[in-house]
Amino acid sequence: MLFLLLSVSAMAQSKEEPGKKKEKIEQLRIAYISKNLELNSEEAEKFWPVYNEFTDKLRESKKTRMKLSKELKDNVDTMKDSDLKAKTEAIMAEDQKELDLKREYSPKIAAVIGYKRSVKLVSLEREFRQQLKEELRKRREERKGPPPGPRE
Repeated sequence: MLFLLLSVSAMAQSKEEPGKKKEKIEQLRIAYISKNLELNSEEAEKFWPVYNEFTDKLRESKKTRMKLSKELKDNVDTMKDSDLKAKTEAIMAEDQKELDLKREYSPKIAAVIGYKRSVKLVSLEREFRQQLKEELRKRREERKGPPPGPRE
């Protein structure tokens, strides 16, 4: 936990390129998950390729769904009913694709690390994102400084 916070704080203070920041966040995520799942080297060697494949496919589907949702939201007033229906169905298809990916990869991941740690993985991802958001929020507040005092 301390490693995560120190790394994020150093990263937040640096003026690095966005790609490098994403890379560092990904490294922190891998370290956080590996440590908390207590993956040994053999498990990690098998787990990460499967999990990365899953998360890449899931991210792509979410990206597509978000793009479709934005198009729908931005054009809802000007679109024909048939187009609205088509966009809505495309969004639901992406939702289904995400569910199908979870169904497909859950047993693959569990085959490597067991169902107990597979279930724990979901909460670890959420915890990592929450801690990252909290640390970045704190850093933004620190850069702003204290609120001005009352004027007299």
